[in-house]
Amino acid sequence: LYGVDLYTVYYNSHIHSTESDPVFYGCTVRKAVFGGSFIPIRILENETSVKEIIIETSVTYIADLAFSGCDRLTSIKYRGTSSQWSEIDKGYRWDEDTSPYEIIYNYTGE
Repeated sequence: LYGVDLYTVYYNSHIHSTESDPVFYGCTVRKAVFGGSFIPIRILENETSVKEIIIETSVTYIADLAFSGCDRLTSIKYRGTSSQWSEIDKGYRWDEDTSPYEIIYNYTGE
């Protein structure tokens, strides 16, 4: 996928990143929607164009460095409650070096 301009990425735990090979490396991703049970390691690491992340309530784990370096991130929109959000296991430095972002709970949009 290197060098592809992707406006919205829908991810449902079927593609896997590795520590040395993030799935969307070199792509332009502006919005990412995550379903399935987990968000893999480094999936959007250093993806400087991403502004919005939507997370379904089925997600129970956000892996290490998943959103690290997303320095234009403005919001994480979570479809569940704040207490459900706090129950999600979040890996090492999952959101390190991101811009200040807002978490929106009970999100119902697209």
